[in-house]
Amino acid sequence: MIERRARRAFSPAPASRIKLDRSESDDCVDRALLLSLATGQDVEVQTVPESEKARRKRTAPAALERMGLKVDRRNDGEHVIVDGGLVDFWPGTGVWIFRESGSRGRGFAPLVDELRAIGRLQACGEGRRRRDQKRRLAAERERA
Repeated sequence: MIERRARRAFSPAPASRIKLDRSESDDCVDRALLLSLATGQDVEVQTVPESEKARRKRTAPAALERMGLKVDRRNDGEHVIVDGGLVDFWPGTGVWIFRESGSRGRGFAPLVDELRAIGRLQACGEGRRRRDQKRRLAAERERA
């Protein structure tokens, strides 16, 4: 089975160039070099757009840090412990659980709202989502 996969991976492409998709988990440079040596063809490495889950894993903990909360990333960013164990947060799925009360939720904005409600975050403006919602309501009223 492994030999069959290896043969498929190193079989020459009909074109003069072989394209490889690059993602964070692939070690594509080594694969590109091996393919180039094995086939004698040029190997082109192209980037794959970042997935939504990967984007959330990168941006959500950074946003919490900008808000002044202590953030401890575990399991390569899959699990984030917020404010020294107050909240367990999984940014890829958006699920969060408060350890003491056991209250659960989903989504970054509801987590921030909950943190503000218990006084862990200072209310610093109303936030983009709420501001956009107010603008949409005002525009609908003007149209009516």
